[in-house]
This record gives sequence, structure tokens and C-alpha cells, in this order.
Amino acid sequence: MPVFLWWRQFECLSWPEDLLSMLCTVIHANDETSQRRRHTIARYINLSTALAWRDLSKKIRLRFPNVSNFIDAGLLTEKEFEILEKINVRSSSMRRIFRNRILKLIEIESSKGSPFPSSFRTHLDECETIRWMAPLHWVQQIMRKEEEEKKPTTSLYNNFMTELKLFRQSLRKLFCYDWVCVPLVYTQVCVSLSPIFIHSKYGYKFAIVPDKKTTIQTFL
Repeated sequence: MPVFLWWRQFECLSWPEDLLSMLCTVIHANDETSQRRRHTIARYINLSTALAWRDLSKKIRLRFPNVSNFIDAGLLTEKEFEILEKINVRSSSMRRIFRNRILKLIEIESSKGSPFPSSFRTHLDECETIRWMAPLHWVQQIMRKEEEEKKPTTSLYNNFMTELKLFRQSLRKLFCYDWVCVPLVYTQVCVSLSPIFIHSKYGYKFAIVPDKKTTIQTFL
């Protein structure tokens, strides 16, 4: 069961290449507006992935301690950063989970003597806001403008929006797997069965009776 859950999590890792290759079939013109829209959508998709993984992966959070660091990486503009700062989609359960996770991470790294940015505690409230969905909504708005102005093929447009929905679902599933860990019962089963298996292996013996060619099967 734990291996199955691990593999399901691996399958939920999003790959922007499939979505972006489909984008080129929907917005295929070479004019300045089309190129700008393609580049912006690609940036938003990567930004959404980075924002989501930032709350799931310690390495990504160390790479981007603050949301403002995405500006230096070229994934976010100043205006978009201000919009993200105003987003206030909060959930009490998520706020508690994120806060406890980051505080535990700080405690573990501090005990190891690893350098940890002091801004982690200052900007801890950043984990209380769901920002990773906003860039995907911006992608939908751009595609809506493209549909109104240039009338792309309906089937291609619908396929892209369906793929975008699956992309969002994959990120949401990663959050669900991160919130709900493997039940403790599986750990208890592994811990309890291991000693039994070892005891059965070494406890199953054959006793040799002196001066006889027979053996007696015994259990210790």
C-alpha cells in the first residue's frame, strides 16, 4: 500500500510540456500578440507549478523563501506580485497544516545546524494563502480573450481547457497526498511483522537425536 501511494504521487507530478505543446496548436500565429500570449501562458503555468511545489518541497522553499523571489527568477512581475498579495483565499485547516509543517521544518534544520533564512518565520503567513491557483485563472482569462478575438478551432480550444483542468487536478492531488499521510497502522504492521518473521526464521530448528539417524522437528 505505501508503495502504491508513492507511485500515485509520482504520477501526479505535472509536466508542462504536454500542455504547452497543445497551446501552440491553439495559438499558432506568429504576430506579436500571439507570441506574447504564448510566452505569458507558459510563464503562468511554470509559476503555478513553482508556487504549489513551494508549499510541498523543502528544496523549492529554500530556492524561493519568499514569493517576491519569483520576480528575480523571471516568473512574476511587480504588478502580478501585488495581485497575489491581495489574494485572501484562506482555509483554517490548511493554515494550521502549513504553519505546523514550516515550524517543524525550521526546528529540524536548526537542530542539524543547517543555515536557515530568518525570513521563514517573518513570512510564515505566506503559506496561509492559496496563491498557486491564481496563475491558472489568468491563463483562462487569456484563452478567453483569444477565443473572442481570433476564434480558434473549437475542438482544439476545448482540448486545451480540458488539459488545463487535468493539470490543476494533478497539483491538487499532490496537496491531498501531502495533507493525508500514510496511516500509522501500516507502520505498526511492518514493525510488528518484522520481529515475527525473524523469530520464525531462526526459531524453526531441527533437533538431532544422538546415536540415531532421525531428526526431530522442534520449535523454539
